[in-house]
Amino acid sequence: PQTTWESRLDTTLNFKPVFTINHTTRQKEVFLQDENHTVYLVNTTGRVLWKHPLNEAIISEVFQVDIFKNGNLQFLFSTKKSLHLLDRNGNYVGKYPINLRSDASNGMALFDYDGRKDYRIFIAGTDKKVYVYDKNGAPVKGWDFAGSEGLVTSEIQHLRIATKDYIVFADPMRIYILDRRGNTRVSPKHQFAKSANNSLILDRQSSKGPRLVTTDVEGTVWYTYFSGEVESQKLSGY
Repeated sequence: PQTTWESRLDTTLNFKPVFTINHTTRQKEVFLQDENHTVYLVNTTGRVLWKHPLNEAIISEVFQVDIFKNGNLQFLFSTKKSLHLLDRNGNYVGKYPINLRSDASNGMALFDYDGRKDYRIFIAGTDKKVYVYDKNGAPVKGWDFAGSEGLVTSEIQHLRIATKDYIVFADPMRIYILDRRGNTRVSPKHQFAKSANNSLILDRQSSKGPRLVTTDVEGTVWYTYFSGEVESQKLSGY
């Protein structure tokens, strides 16, 4: 066997490489972070284009965003204490990095509600609150979520059903289904201890209408409808 290319980093890595797009050439590139928390951008020949030291490990996906709506792409991601936005050359954009108001309990989620690149960044804190920032890293006014019962460690999702938007996430005790301002949009009639390893999957094909599907800590499958109705199905013992 022969390698297509090789690239030497400063140290080893335990970060899954992220394939990104060069907005100028449209070629693939590779975004990496090593165990010293340095991030790299590597081109298709294995040449390190730049590297940038960070103080922490990345805990979210690495999103490519067009903050200025001009076709140029930046790298947006989160660590436990900060939001980071790097440009094509590895330099911080605007007021970034943004210090979080609480240490993060999950990786950031990124939503573009109407496809206009007016991004919203959602991230849960260890203070049991969920924070929303705009693309410049400023807190979004109008978001008024009182807080969760437990730590939110799984992903926060945005779902659109017909003309309504739903912000959906869970802690170890319950599922939250909110509107875009943080108010409760659906109150499930039954709560359960959701498995930490499973996502909330939107099933649009049910004869009773759209529903969220997941499992609890014992392996029981739970269906939560947007009417508030909740059903369960025991498959076996897990």
